[in-house]
Amino acid sequence: MNHILIGNGLIIQYGGSDYLNDRIIERAFELLNSEDFPGFAFPVEIGDWIKLLHLTIPEIIHGEFDHYAVIGNEKNDLLSFKNRYKNTTAINQVGFEDFFFIHQLYCRKNKVDNPDRFYIQEHIKRFFIHSIYNSGKINQVMKSFPSGLKTYLLNFDSIFTTNYDSNLERFIGTKIFYLHGAFHFLDDPYDPKSLRNYLSDRPLDSAPDLTGYEYLFSNCISYSSGELKDSKGTQGKLANEALEKFRVAFQNDPKLKAEISKWGKADNSLVNKLYESIVKSSEDNNLKYSDNHSISNLSDIKGNLTILGLSPFNDSHIFKRIQENGELKKITYFFYDKSDCEILKSKIKGKEIAYKDVTQLWKSF
Repeated sequence: MNHILIGNGLIIQYGGSDYLNDRIIERAFELLNSEDFPGFAFPVEIGDWIKLLHLTIPEIIHGEFDHYAVIGNEKNDLLSFKNRYKNTTAINQVGFEDFFFIHQLYCRKNKVDNPDRFYIQEHIKRFFIHSIYNSGKINQVMKSFPSGLKTYLLNFDSIFTTNYDSNLERFIGTKIFYLHGAFHFLDDPYDPKSLRNYLSDRPLDSAPDLTGYEYLFSNCISYSSGELKDSKGTQGKLANEALEKFRVAFQNDPKLKAEISKWGKADNSLVNKLYESIVKSSEDNNLKYSDNHSISNLSDIKGNLTILGLSPFNDSHIFKRIQENGELKKITYFFYDKSDCEILKSKIKGKEIAYKDVTQLWKSF
């Protein structure tokens, strides 16, 4: 079988510089002054926070935050960060997802704890998602897609993308696997079909009117860490698998049912919610937490994989899953810069990889 994984290079090729990192950051600040700025989704002051994080970069480079990189692969991430930003860097030259990393370090050093740390992080995400969405213009890039691209894509058995837009799905009319979520899929707390909104403290009851701004409350994933992206992307699947085990026990084991029933009177609100979830799913087996299966599906593909428009510098979790997939026989990687090939070789080992110039592919369409 043949599969393809598509990154932002496709949108840049046919949508132009509007979707390059520097323009995304510049536009994010410009939109803070727009008449229809969605202040109910994130505050205008988030622009000042981003500027503060930017001013922190020299301190990070000089080692003043070394003691605060303590989770997962953050020490390695910190070394990479220092190497990339060792020279003075304009704010629009910082990878927008790197601001999430700076945010975590800054909050730890300055004792900004949850829930404030989490809420600010969500506002950072919406700040950039709002810019990427570009008033919906990003979903019109497909108007520039050549017919040859459609013919090419229809040769694949499945299509994965790290992009949030719906261009590919509408262009070729087939199902797309969105590895990092999509503008048109609501995040779990805002999804009326999710089990989360069948519990007594329905998040939707306190949510603003999302009409026209659903993309800001979507399941789009944006972090600096591949580990965090992978965790967020598989969160719903793992929650549903655990819930199913509890549901079966609740319905079939009287002793466990009696024990689980006590959770409904527990002082811990999380335990109460778990009890409610088990009861609700027992009443209706179709009730689940929102689940994007795409990342898990990437681990299950067999045969050949083509990678198009995806930088090897980002999204380590994706390359890790490709590396660990023993059923992939051959990988074709379309590179923009030959130096990308060496980076990919360090991430994917022991597999047959063919390297091709992406500019020649664009010309062929």
